Amino acid sequence: MKKKIAVIMLIFVVLLCLTSLAFAKKTFWGNIEKLPEKGYIGQWVVDGTTFIVVEDTKIDMDKGRPQVGSYVEVKYVVSEGKPIAYKVNTKTGNMQPAGKK
Repeated sequence: MKKKIAVIMLIFVVLLCLTSLAFAKKTFWGNIEKLPEKGYIGQWVVDGTTFIVVEDTKIDMDKGRPQVGSYVEVKYVVSEGKPIAYKVNTKTGNMQPAGKK
């Protein structure tokens, strides 16, 4: 009986770890190469990587409106194999090398 409980607990811990890895928050810096034709909802291409911007994505415009060529920080999670942006910050200058941190 103790072994069964230990196995069940081990499976639970492994599943919990895998779930948290799947939704780990990530950050990417780069220049915007492409935006949706209308508005900001849709696919953004930042230094060759496509991100999905949804209605709930927070877009920080303190340093200007995002446009092609803007340097941005994209905070995202991967859901069903797709990078979903939950926050985009427009930055000034090229403060970080392109890519993920």
